[in-house]
Amino acid sequence: MKRVSLLAPVLLGTLVAVTGLGIIGCSLPLASEDVVDNACTSDDECGAGGVCVATGSEIGRVCGSSHAELGDVILEVRSTTIGGTASFVFTDKLTLNGDLVAGVVPSVHLDVPPSASFTGRTFADESLTPECAAVDGSVPATVELRNSTSLSSFTTFSTTLTGQTLAEAGTPVPSFRFAIDAPPGIYDVYVSPQPMATGCAAPPPRLYKNIELASDVAKIDFTPPTDEPLHLGGTLKVPADVSLDGWFLEIVDPKYGKIISESAPLSNPLAGQDTVPITGADGALDGLRYYFTDQALLRLRDADGSLSVHWALGALDFDGDGVVELDLRDLVATPMPLAATVIDAGGNFVSNAHVTLRSVSLTGDANNNAVYRATADTDASGQIEVHVVPGKYAVTIVPSQPGAATFYGEWVVTKDGGNGKGFQLEAQPVLTGSVYNPLGGVIASASVVVTPSLEGANDYFTLALGEPAAVTRELSAELDASGAFDMLVDPGSVDITVRPSSEAGFPWIVVPRALVLPTAQEPVHDLGTLDIPPPVVVRGSVTSPTGTVPLAVVRAWLSSDPALGSKGPLVQIGEAITDDTGSFFLPLPPSITQAAPKSAH
Repeated sequence: MKRVSLLAPVLLGTLVAVTGLGIIGCSLPLASEDVVDNACTSDDECGAGGVCVATGSEIGRVCGSSHAELGDVILEVRSTTIGGTASFVFTDKLTLNGDLVAGVVPSVHLDVPPSASFTGRTFADESLTPECAAVDGSVPATVELRNSTSLSSFTTFSTTLTGQTLAEAGTPVPSFRFAIDAPPGIYDVYVSPQPMATGCAAPPPRLYKNIELASDVAKIDFTPPTDEPLHLGGTLKVPADVSLDGWFLEIVDPKYGKIISESAPLSNPLAGQDTVPITGADGALDGLRYYFTDQALLRLRDADGSLSVHWALGALDFDGDGVVELDLRDLVATPMPLAATVIDAGGNFVSNAHVTLRSVSLTGDANNNAVYRATADTDASGQIEVHVVPGKYAVTIVPSQPGAATFYGEWVVTKDGGNGKGFQLEAQPVLTGSVYNPLGGVIASASVVVTPSLEGANDYFTLALGEPAAVTRELSAELDASGAFDMLVDPGSVDITVRPSSEAGFPWIVVPRALVLPTAQEPVHDLGTLDIPPPVVVRGSVTSPTGTVPLAVVRAWLSSDPALGSKGPLVQIGEAITDDTGSFFLPLPPSITQAAPKSAH
């Protein structure tokens, strides 16, 4: 094994350092402490069940595991040289179960497929005048591709595209065409047409689902269907003395919250009236133009989006005639300005905390199908000011600094108000533990990363109309010189990973879906001693149609619910970077199931 002497002067007491959003207690050694990397020259140095394995990298040989219980591992490749912000995901390249021959998984070859050119045009509908489109009827647009598989969190392509114009001044624009290079896959395509010139309108945006970019096709010419948009008309009832200036009505898709209609600014009622027609963006009385989407939402929002109201469109227009009647008299006509104060466990003001209010139930028959949402940030005095209507609200508070835990609770607002509400945040519980190295000594450098456990549905519909839930932040700390850590975390279900430096030759320690209780129930969550296991030695390479891919990031993911496989919540279990030849050494833990904590070694 490789030893490096770590020297430190004799110090009394404990140095407590604040790093990022975590607090680390660093007890400096009183004398020298051996720092051990995973290195070997023969199997005899690796103990029972260990194998001395060549990594194929500058690290040399390490003590590896001869057995694994991981199952199917998902590998992700990300490189700025071959895909910009794109990720390439491989679900069928690595399965780790049972005994491993010579303790190594050789030749995992990740061949990044060539990107396909996704091109196309979007056309004006019949309502646009000829001078507001190109010669062929196309209009400029921004186009976004999103991977629509269960691994959609990995891959997003976004770009703003403009049409091509002739060089001669005054020559009409022949065509507007977009082009995006993207890896093969199944995508949701969002097209947002833009006005060609001042005074021109544009067709409403549209989301096209499950568009395939096949691996054997170099270029795909996408031409959207030419069906005419639908119209949503009707009326909004508001008191005559209330101004609707700055409010917008629009239809959004349930998956991403993308606008799929015109965004129409609301007008004020005429004198003596309390009804406003729902019009198009240009004031047309036939209503908002939009394209049909299952489970679409109707959204009413203010100019900056800090206050919004959602309805399930199908519940409003249940007969499908394109006419709805919204009674806004309880929603936007009389929102009350209310103030609340946020303090921590010691009674100190909590500034710069992000506060979200989401209605659970609202008063009045007109509000049965509506969901009200407001956001604000606390000022230096810990105060927020919001405009809300009577009802019961779920309140989520996320501090920007360590010390105070995230908050989830209720606020009941009556017609008589609720001003001066106070929210006291509990102190964050402390997560502690230590890492035991069976090779002896301590690990030179390792981060402890705590991330919220990934859950199932996380779409816009769930955010807008689903059950509110508590929020947990991602936090990190470093092991101290003795291999221990203590850090402030938020309560909730979290994935905990101990990540040694890439040069050490050790795998990550992975503790998925650990439940951290609030401070009142458990002020210290002690993981005990975590044994760092010998790694499963995965060797491989990354290539693309242009050759090897150096400096690519290779990440390994595993389902935290084996029954669901890649469709279930994922947890990251390792990461490596390819060298100048495109090769990588990826040490993985043989299992993510941790044994019961051991007593101090």
